[in-house]
Amino acid sequence: MRVVLASVAILGAILLITVLFTASVLARARAGEFPGWALALTGILSLLCASQMAVALVNWLATLVATPHALPRMDFSEGIPPELRTLTVVPARS
Repeated sequence: MRVVLASVAILGAILLITVLFTASVLARARAGEFPGWALALTGILSLLCASQMAVALVNWLATLVATPHALPRMDFSEGIPPELRTLTVVPARS
């Protein structure tokens, strides 16, 4: 449940920042009496730019808010136990 709530909060923040920035750019462009095609082009380009900026901003804020937790230490000094062994296959061209 916490993962779903966190995902909704992150996506909501990204959407909110994107919409606010795009709306402000389009409001200024509309006040400048641009033709319809220029408003559409401005809207599409500002939407792309705003979404990139919003994702970067939310990711940066998430690093400030989230606290890191130490991982448990694993001791393999006497070898890897059979129940933890695995096989790794790396494809190679000959």
